[in-house]
Amino acid sequence: MATIKRPIREIPNPQVLDAAKQFREGFLLMIAQPPCSGVLLPALHCASIALELYLKSCSAHEIEVPDSAFPGASYIYAESQARSHKLEDLFDQAPSYLRDVIEKGLEGMPRLYRFSSVRDALEAHNGVFLASRYPFEPTSALGAVEMEALSELLQLLESSLRGASHQWIKA
Repeated sequence: MATIKRPIREIPNPQVLDAAKQFREGFLLMIAQPPCSGVLLPALHCASIALELYLKSCSAHEIEVPDSAFPGASYIYAESQARSHKLEDLFDQAPSYLRDVIEKGLEGMPRLYRFSSVRDALEAHNGVFLASRYPFEPTSALGAVEMEALSELLQLLESSLRGASHQWIKA
């Protein structure tokens, strides 16, 4: 069955935004565990996925997949056109009004003060995914991950995108 790309899209996409929040919540639950609980790597993995999904919510398109059991009915999914996993590239694909909303939120984030922009903060956190998946490799950046800054970056994206006005954009 062919999928149908909807002619307009809601930005940020609520389905992708909800998935991002779930991964962020998983991160927060795991980092709240006592030291030596054995959940650091899954926590970092959840954080890296949440970062990517928050950003993909800014450029996702809704698609309809016809339901063969119910003629005329469809499932509604979201799909990102972004083929990059680089956080700064995903940020660049967001509409300018959302980039502006996120940038304004940076002012109230003391742990992210050293970054000149959100794009710089995102670029600095590209290594979280690899650190969570390959901590045993010599190039692992696990020791460089700053949990407080990572948590604040997730909070910045969550609060900015939840607080932003949703817009309907021609696809």
